[in-house]
Amino acid sequence: MPEQVTEVGSMRALGVNGAGDTLWLACADDGELVDLDPYSFKLPAGLERGEGLRAGVEELAAILKRVAPDVVALQEPETSQATYQSLVPRMSVEIVLEFAAAEAGVEMRRVSRAKLRSLLGLPRSGAVSSYSSEVISKPQNPHWAKKREIAAMSAVACSKDDA
Repeated sequence: MPEQVTEVGSMRALGVNGAGDTLWLACADDGELVDLDPYSFKLPAGLERGEGLRAGVEELAAILKRVAPDVVALQEPETSQATYQSLVPRMSVEIVLEFAAAEAGVEMRRVSRAKLRSLLGLPRSGAVSSYSSEVISKPQNPHWAKKREIAAMSAVACSKDDA
């Protein structure tokens, strides 16, 4: 992937949406999506849990240093009746992201659905993902629907947000 040069005064945001044990990633410069590789992240397999968490922090920190976002915008999950056990994989990979952002020296924000709606001027009703085509003109495949589109919406919103 060619290096992206960010103009003076512009803002680069890495939007992140967790689903299960996977973080879906999208990057925007001043409200416009840019190509990103990788577009997802999972903790390394085959390692003891603690070692996997440490390796995950190192790998994500390296990705963040390469992508060089000004902010990481982690989309909070929708309210759910999920059990603790079903949420452990997502919580684990999100905590690894927080440590990686700190390691890379990148600001990290947790973005609620309400905040995302406010930043993008979206209605309060309906699923946030149902408005993705109003925010993103060109979907980035693969794994767009119900995965990366929320990450992209967070990236676009936070790359334009001054707060």
